[in-house]
Amino acid sequence: MSVEKNHSKPVLALLFLSPAIAELLSSSSPPLEFFNPLTLLLLVSFYGCGALLIREAWVRWGRNPYTLLLLGAAYGIVEEGLLVKSFFSTTWPDLGILAWYGRWLGVNWVWVVMLTIYHSVFSIAIPIVLVELLHPNVKDKPWLKPRGLALALLVFLSVSTLFFFFFQYETTPIHILSVLFIPLLLVAVSKKIAREYLLGPKEPPGALKLALIGSSWSAFLLIGPHIAGSLGVPAVLSIFLLIIVFLFYLRWVLRHNWSSPLKIFDLTTSPLWTLILFAFIAEVDVNRPDNPAGMSLVGIAAAFSIILARRKLKKLYSVDIP
Repeated sequence: MSVEKNHSKPVLALLFLSPAIAELLSSSSPPLEFFNPLTLLLLVSFYGCGALLIREAWVRWGRNPYTLLLLGAAYGIVEEGLLVKSFFSTTWPDLGILAWYGRWLGVNWVWVVMLTIYHSVFSIAIPIVLVELLHPNVKDKPWLKPRGLALALLVFLSVSTLFFFFFQYETTPIHILSVLFIPLLLVAVSKKIAREYLLGPKEPPGALKLALIGSSWSAFLLIGPHIAGSLGVPAVLSIFLLIIVFLFYLRWVLRHNWSSPLKIFDLTTSPLWTLILFAFIAEVDVNRPDNPAGMSLVGIAAAFSIILARRKLKKLYSVDIP
């Protein structure tokens, strides 16, 4: 891939980190599946190239946080709606109770909202911000030359085409047209609002409080709908709460002044602690249809990686870590 000089390390890091968080750490693709050479190649090509393309657009358009999240949402809708079609399936392996809870007009609406937010944050925003933090000298610069952009787009579209024809679930032409139009609309809106974002006035809280708040939100996102479904909570209320809680969390985040790289790191990694905890639970889940062997090691590796990365930031930015 054609990259700008000295930008190969962040490019490679982002190519791997996006699927590592979204698929491996989440246990959607446990180690025996994730590290299968063919699976790894497909996931890196799809997630990694998708994250790279979004990151390049985001940098060129002005680095507004809303732009990044909207582009991530567009990515999530493309993946789950257009390509693998889990938005419309009743047999998708990860659905569980969400295969019928909130299903209307052939659409799993609770799952739609949950997965769109999930991909926007975990598949796109978190990997991009983390890689940029660890490569501060090139944070504000494009990483790909025009040929690199073209190659990343070609790889992404090629794997997308493969996924589209491989995953054949119940859809209608209206479904397909919707998940084509909505991402295009989100991209257009994200570019329209792309401009420099002014930092909030409040000082961010400490690392522990950030971890508690971020992990509480991600736990609500990932298990809240399943609990609500099992308790018989109206699906409309679940959808409303998923959106409102996310918007309140986002508003809370953007009220603070994130001028400190360490504070940004603590904020960005805070939702990952939920996935780390879930990794240990996945290992002992006897009801899983796949083999979750090794997920505990993934959780341990992720926790140590966060700790070591934070220490590396101390050296990069020459500041004390509490």
